[in-house]
Amino acid sequence: MDLLPDTLRYIAQIPPETDLFVTTNPEKVDIIKQAMKDRGIGRSVTYIPVVNRGRDVSALLVAARDVVLSGGYEVVGFAHDKKSSQNQQSGHHGTETLGFSYKLFENTLGSTEFIRNVITLFADNPRLGQVSPPRPSTPCTFAHTRPS
Repeated sequence: MDLLPDTLRYIAQIPPETDLFVTTNPEKVDIIKQAMKDRGIGRSVTYIPVVNRGRDVSALLVAARDVVLSGGYEVVGFAHDKKSSQNQQSGHHGTETLGFSYKLFENTLGSTEFIRNVITLFADNPRLGQVSPPRPSTPCTFAHTRPS
């Protein structure tokens, strides 16, 4: 829940005409609802309960499968927060994860205009199948290649 303030800042940038689905542990729904209300985010949200096992794509493909496969949407966007507690077991303190999370959000939900541009890509290119941000290059992703 410590990533919630940053996550809500990005959620607030999602265009209001889009449907918003949030996958989260059932016990966190009320906390998220209250945090959204406290920040003036009054949009409608559908909450989909999931058990957090650290597998972000399963939240989309398994927990939200009914939404994805409903045929009700021509475009489905997906973003997730990222906190890797296992890094603390390796002697890190989470700061490298915050940088990665920042890049995830900036490259998917950076601004309302950015999101609308992505949606427009699909409208202008009906055969387009997928758009994804570039792979982030952070010290954690290439440090292992340095000779000892």
